[in-house]
Amino acid sequence: MTNKRSALILICCFSLNLMAAVEDLPLNARLAGVGGAGSAIYGSTGNLFYNPGALVFDKGWKVDFHSCHLYGIKDLGLHAATGALNFNTFTVAGGGYVYGNSAYQEYVYALGAAIPITSQFHLGATLRYAGIDIIRYGNSGSVLLDLGGCAEILPMCKWGWAVRNVNAACIGQNREKLPQIYISGIALNPVPHISVVFDVYKDNRFKTDYRTGIEWLVLPAVSLRAGCGNFPQRMTGGVSVQLGWINARYAFQSHQYLNGTHLFTLSFFKTKL
Repeated sequence: MTNKRSALILICCFSLNLMAAVEDLPLNARLAGVGGAGSAIYGSTGNLFYNPGALVFDKGWKVDFHSCHLYGIKDLGLHAATGALNFNTFTVAGGGYVYGNSAYQEYVYALGAAIPITSQFHLGATLRYAGIDIIRYGNSGSVLLDLGGCAEILPMCKWGWAVRNVNAACIGQNREKLPQIYISGIALNPVPHISVVFDVYKDNRFKTDYRTGIEWLVLPAVSLRAGCGNFPQRMTGGVSVQLGWINARYAFQSHQYLNGTHLFTLSFFKTKL
C-alpha cells in the first residue's frame, strides 16, 4: 500500500462522520435494514453492540456471521461474529469484530448478559474491549461498559433504551475520550406481521440522528425491511430468507456523500420447544 493510499484510508476513517472510533458500525443486516433503529427489536444478536437489554429475547441459541465493505471500499472491510444462549432465566452473549485494513484497524471483543426484572421489563449489560491499531503510530485499547433495557408498554408497543460507554472510557497516550451514546426507541405492531420502529440516537460528538424503519413478514420464511436516518442522510432496505435453522439476511445502506454499503448476515439458530 502506498503512502498516498494509506493517507486516504485514514482520512476516510476520521472524517465525514464515517463512524470510526469503535462506535456505531453496522454489525447486523437486520438492524441495518430498518435504518439502524434496533433498540426495541428483540431476538437479534446484533444487540450485543446496540442494546444488550434486548438479548433476553434470544430463546434457545443463535450464532451470526456478518460481513461488508463500507461504502464499497475494499480497504474498509468489516467482519463480525456474535452468539447468544438463553438459560430460561437469563441470556448470555459474546462476539467480536474487526474493521479496517493494514493501515488502520479496529477490533472489539464483547461479553454481554440480560435478565428479566419482571415479565415486562428487562435489563442487560455489555462489557467491551476495544482496540485501535494505526500503522506507524502504534496501538491502544480500552474497556467500555454499555447498559440497556426493554419494556413492554402495551401488547403492541415496546420501548428500548441504551447508554453506551457508561464509564466514559478513554484511549491512547493522550487519553482521548471515546464517544458516549444515548439511545431510546419504540417498536409498534399496528397489524400482524408488520413492525414499525423509531429510534432517537445521540452521539455526544454529533447532531441527533432520528432513525425509523419498517419490517414486514411477507411469508413465514421471508421478511422485507426499509428505513432511513437523517445524520448522515441515508436510506436503507433489506430482505431475509429462512430455511430450517438457517437465516440469510441482506441489507443495503446508502450514504449522503459516498457509495452505498452492501451488508450480509448469516444466522444459525435453534429455538426451544
